[in-house]
Amino acid sequence: MSLKCLALIVFSIINPIFSNDSVLTYIGSYSDPKYPGMNRKIYPLPTDEDQVFIKGTDDGSSFWMVTAEPLDDTIIIDFSTNGGPIDLEGKWDGTGIVFPDGSKWTKITIETLTGLYLDAEHPDMERRIYAKESGPLTIKGTDDGNNFWTVTGKLKEDTIRMDFSSTGGLKDYSGKWDGTGLVFPDGKKWTKVLDSFVGYYFDPQDPHLVRQIYKDSEENKFVIKGTEDGSNYWTLPAEFTDEHLRIDITALGGPSDVDLKFDGASIQFPDGTKWYQLSSTAYVGSYIDLMHPSTPREIELDSSQMLKVQGSDDGQEFWELQASVEGMNINIDFSPIGGSEQVQGYWDGTGIVFSDSNKWIKKS
Repeated sequence: MSLKCLALIVFSIINPIFSNDSVLTYIGSYSDPKYPGMNRKIYPLPTDEDQVFIKGTDDGSSFWMVTAEPLDDTIIIDFSTNGGPIDLEGKWDGTGIVFPDGSKWTKITIETLTGLYLDAEHPDMERRIYAKESGPLTIKGTDDGNNFWTVTGKLKEDTIRMDFSSTGGLKDYSGKWDGTGLVFPDGKKWTKVLDSFVGYYFDPQDPHLVRQIYKDSEENKFVIKGTEDGSNYWTLPAEFTDEHLRIDITALGGPSDVDLKFDGASIQFPDGTKWYQLSSTAYVGSYIDLMHPSTPREIELDSSQMLKVQGSDDGQEFWELQASVEGMNINIDFSPIGGSEQVQGYWDGTGIVFSDSNKWIKKS
């Protein structure tokens, strides 16, 4: 970071200028879904009370700084010093800045961080962050289901600094918000449950039929969408209460209050059945290609969280391809080996079925 950038940040923190209400609205830290964990921070510009400056990074090592002018619910950002447009317009929607391409920087607040979290290191042992009207945050949890602990924490920009000294842990254990949860210096992550519900699912009882959970931003509620025949779709209202999702299935001839629980990878119903969430990680593993049964295929996630597909058709020459997941489908680029640029397949519960009816069966 340059000395000029550092000086501006220090000066703006010590001497904030808030005479312009528009500036006050935008000051803070934001998560950018295009660059998870690479948050953007907006500060008042010390030399101009009508402008702000934005500090960010796209790789975690090199940082950029640009200026912007807030005008009520619009902010004009000059990215020309970073190789971008001189007048990119963003719109304030109440929780963040929305850009013309539909992407959004979401402002990180106490409300963003309070709620229920899942700790992958302690499955089913929940963590919950509470906020009071004043004073520190409260974090409660358990590591064994019997003994519960309570610690305090403080929010600073995009990071919660937790004091685990009362439990024999670190006095300053900091979790940084990355858009879906808190990431800690040791690589561990707590994933926020409210965000984790959203996505596409397959039902093992009807593996070819899509189920989707999404949030209706206008109604500010969750909706479950699905189909039983592939052509006629139904929607059901859902309510997030405590750590559960409650749905009304009377429209489909079912009960009015069904209690669902998310375990980090699937939705669990009271009768023990599950819908499994589809994500990039769901496709990772070894497969048998029915057209080339003697030469397995491997799907992996690389360091940048992109899918890689590796295989061979003759056991001698091996290829590596790129793939991406969109909704219920996986798209594989076979163009490097003379195939189509976008070969689409869908998950059917046991493997990937392609448009030509070929199937890769996932090894257990």
